[in-house]
Formats: sequence, C-alpha cells, structure tokens
Amino acid sequence: MGHCKLCLEEKVLELSHSIPKSFFKKIKEDGKVTIIQNKKSKIHGAFDPKEYMLCRDCEQFINNEYERYGLRILRDYSKFKKNPKHIIIPSVKYEKFYLYLISILWRASLAQHEHYDTLSLGEGLEGLLRHCIYGKKIRINRLSHHRLDHVVRISIFRVVDSSGHIPDEVIRSLLTNFVQRIESSYEGVSCYFMAEGFIIFFNIFFGKDEHKNRTVRLKSQLRKIGDQKILKLEISQSRILMDIFREIVEAK
Repeated sequence: MGHCKLCLEEKVLELSHSIPKSFFKKIKEDGKVTIIQNKKSKIHGAFDPKEYMLCRDCEQFINNEYERYGLRILRDYSKFKKNPKHIIIPSVKYEKFYLYLISILWRASLAQHEHYDTLSLGEGLEGLLRHCIYGKKIRINRLSHHRLDHVVRISIFRVVDSSGHIPDEVIRSLLTNFVQRIESSYEGVSCYFMAEGFIIFFNIFFGKDEHKNRTVRLKSQLRKIGDQKILKLEISQSRILMDIFREIVEAK
C-alpha cells in the first residue's frame, strides 16, 4: 500500500515509469543500454528505471489517455510532411499532446531514481501539473482564464545532421536524462530532454508580469490550433546538441 501521486488515494502501488518505457525499448541493444550522465557512460543490463509511484488505475489512465496518443504522434513518420526547415505533423490534438509531454515532466520531477536527479520542480508546480493531468485539462480552474500553458510553454525541435556524419537512426535512438537551467531572459527555468529524434524544451515562466509572459513567443513552440510545425535543428548550430553528442563520444 502507498500514496498514489496522481489520485492522492491510499492504494496498492505499481512500479511506474517516468519517461515512458517505450522510449527505453527503442534504445536497447542486446539487452543493455548506455546512459550518459555527467559525461560518464553507465552500462545497465536491461536498463528500465521505475519506482512505486502510481496505483494501477492511474497507470492505466496515463497510458490510455496520454501515452498511446503521444507516442503515435512522435513516431508516425508516414503522416509527417517536410520542408527544408520544418517537420509538419498534421491534425494534432493540442491539449492531449501537451498534457502527454507534461505527464513526462511531472513524473520525472517526482522520481527518486538517479536518472532523474537533475530535475526538481518543487511541490507547488508539481501539484499544478498533477491537477491538470488528472483533470485532462489545461485550464487551471473554471472561474478564471489561467491556463497551464501560460506557465509552462513547450517547444519541440527535430534534431538533424545535414552533414551526414551522424545517421538519423542514431539521432532517433538517443535518449538523454533531463537538464534543468535558469533562464534570465524571461525570469524562469527551462528543462529539456531528447527522445525519438526530438529535443523537447519545457519553458517555465515565473515572472510577475503575467500579461508580458503571455506575449512571449518561443521558437518552435507548440501551436494551439492547426498542424504542429516543428523546426529542424542542426546539431552543429546548437551548443546544447553539440555538448550532448560530444559527451557521447567522450563517454565511450
């Protein structure tokens, strides 16, 4: 028995994954995974970090409501449209996909496993994320126009290497742990991780001027309506990506 982090009830808890298990399945090779942490390589047999976090009902809720849909959006390349600068994913249900990504951030912040020890959002923000995930809504309450996506903006980039030095199958097979950093430009914090060939940024706004926060527009930010237009990001043009791939080389 334990306290379920989502429904907040005392129930029998199951071993829960923070970053979806399907991400780890894709990077397994001969039953082992190489994880890059602090510029060091760690080899784990069948690496699959999980811990007691959710009850069975909430595990099924997360899987049925968010994970199946979100994974299909990221992996269904047959539906992607492309132009020189973008990957375009048609007919995305914005709130459902947004909350899928938020559910990953929330679980990773709650997790005690060392793979997630680079991320900590604090009880207040974790509680707000839980409220929206469980309620299946971005609007924080019925009496106001406050929305979760006024506080947490998500930007997604498709990682590419036009030089051909790093094959796309390698890019798509990479999974990183979360990185959290202060963003002085908008008085907030950003968190990011890489999976399925995408690097996903959660931009958290703590500035006091809420109206000003709403007017900020970020590159490749999730769109509330229409198709999702995801900017391609060359590894050679991003310090973050260059650091990630350099750490992989150095850790071998």
